[in-house]
Amino acid sequence: MVGRRLRAVASRVLLDPLLLGGFAGVLVLVLIGSRRGALLFLLVLALRTWMRWRGVIRDIQEDITLLREGRVMQAVVLRAKVNQTLSSEIDGAYLDCAVPIAAGRTHVGSVWLAAIGTAQSR
Repeated sequence: MVGRRLRAVASRVLLDPLLLGGFAGVLVLVLIGSRRGALLFLLVLALRTWMRWRGVIRDIQEDITLLREGRVMQAVVLRAKVNQTLSSEIDGAYLDCAVPIAAGRTHVGSVWLAAIGTAQSR
């Protein structure tokens, strides 16, 4: 899970237009001989990159905590697919749900919901 998340956000963090433009600015400052300006610019770029990665790590830690401890939360059911036995009794349903995790972040996944009679007999 962590590797998948890091691959997904690496392009967002590393291919940031401001970051790439900043490195071009540092190169220009080095070429014209302003080493102090280049070092200051590099420090600002490093701070910005660190802050972006810190946010990514925080999101990963929240997801791991959610998986480890579990949480009771509300979900929006996007679709329900009822599963029936051969005798047309309802055995349960697959629910496609959208779960708001944090501001601007939503997890979409499927959940198996057993029928009450089936769940009690097993």
